[in-house]
Amino acid sequence: MSFSDDYASLVCDFKAQVEKDNRCGTDSVFLPNISPQAPVDFVLIGAEPSLGGKGYDAFSKMIDGGFKNFALSFEDFILHFCVREYLCKGGRTYYLTDLSKGAMTTKVAGFKPLSKYKEWYPLLQKELELVEKPGARRIAIGNTVGGFLSSMKSYPPDRTILHYSPQASKHRGQEIEGRESSYRAFAKSISVGVIIDTAEA
Repeated sequence: MSFSDDYASLVCDFKAQVEKDNRCGTDSVFLPNISPQAPVDFVLIGAEPSLGGKGYDAFSKMIDGGFKNFALSFEDFILHFCVREYLCKGGRTYYLTDLSKGAMTTKVAGFKPLSKYKEWYPLLQKELELVEKPGARRIAIGNTVGGFLSSMKSYPPDRTILHYSPQASKHRGQEIEGRESSYRAFAKSISVGVIIDTAEA
């Protein structure tokens, strides 16, 4: 089988796990990722997709129309821009995914027990085995994911980064303490236009 065939088979497993979650009382909708074309140099891993304030029916219609994960909010495209501009120069490649693949409201996600991530972990292992190049680097998005992956030990993250969502915005100031002047210079070098260009790409 080809890489694309193997990935398509994995997507079927993701869908089946979302259906299993829903039968057990989790309200979620399967949201596919942007499919990699081949194994990549960097994998960034979040917790689970968000409905982004939309209802389940409206979100499902968006998915039927071809909508993919990590392509909804302005923050999503800031993440893509940073990965492309600073992490993947020189032709290196990346893939964005989540521990679980069922999109849900932030309220539902807040009550999601750690056991749910453990149920998804075998599929994440299969996913990483498929999409990572030898020596690929793994980056956890947020401390919840970083802590969980570290505790499971088989696929620990090489690094954990601050989550890019608005919910984590209160922690951003802590990241630049002692580096305020260099941060201001950096901020002036970035425009909204480059983020929009990334979104269009």
